[in-house]
Amino acid sequence: MRCTTPILRLAALLFALASVGCGGRGESAGSASSRLAGLQPQGQQQPQLQGQQQGQQQPQQQGQQQPQQQGQRQPQQQGQQQPQQQGQQQPEFAVPIPPVAAPKGKPQLVVATPDVPLDIVMDRHLDEAAAAGQDVVVYVGAGWCAPCRAFHDALAAGKMDALLPGVRFVEFDADQDTERLRSYGYRWQYVPLFARPGRGGRSTGQQFAGVPKTVLDDPLPHLAEKIASLLGRRPPR
Repeated sequence: MRCTTPILRLAALLFALASVGCGGRGESAGSASSRLAGLQPQGQQQPQLQGQQQGQQQPQQQGQQQPQQQGQRQPQQQGQQQPQQQGQQQPEFAVPIPPVAAPKGKPQLVVATPDVPLDIVMDRHLDEAAAAGQDVVVYVGAGWCAPCRAFHDALAAGKMDALLPGVRFVEFDADQDTERLRSYGYRWQYVPLFARPGRGGRSTGQQFAGVPKTVLDDPLPHLAEKIASLLGRRPPR
């Protein structure tokens, strides 16, 4: 009996220790499982946050960059192209137009058709002269005018060919055609009158009349220079 009692006590002590150890292990396993359970929500939340952040940032970047690029490039292209075109065209208009070269061919003296409306007469001469590359000048003279006779005779004799090539002079008589010409806007106080006609036979206002007294003895060089200036040509030599 004495031997069995210590043995039983020892067995009971070992059993108690074993139960205590298992309980400690159970608690540690439970705490470990609770920690894992606590970590799982964190692992689940992080991907969600990252997905949300990416979903929010990407639309903002796309929405901000696209309008900026479109809003910056379009005005620059428009602002650069228009000034270049305007800058290229403006100097062309600023350059003065030089006098045109005289057309080839002898000057012509054509007596205006009487009793025909002036618009019909002058439009016919303008059309024919344009087809031939000529300029048209209305010439008004008189038989009692010495410079008029000198110009008429020189033109008919070919003395003005080198000075006034390619000009068609439509001749009117100051005594017979005054009212007819005035109704179409031609005005003068002295003869000879040289004027540029427009469509419909009306005066363009570009004209000169008379001869200075200083050149009455030889009016032809003076008249040739004035006619060339009237037509926008270089002075004859």
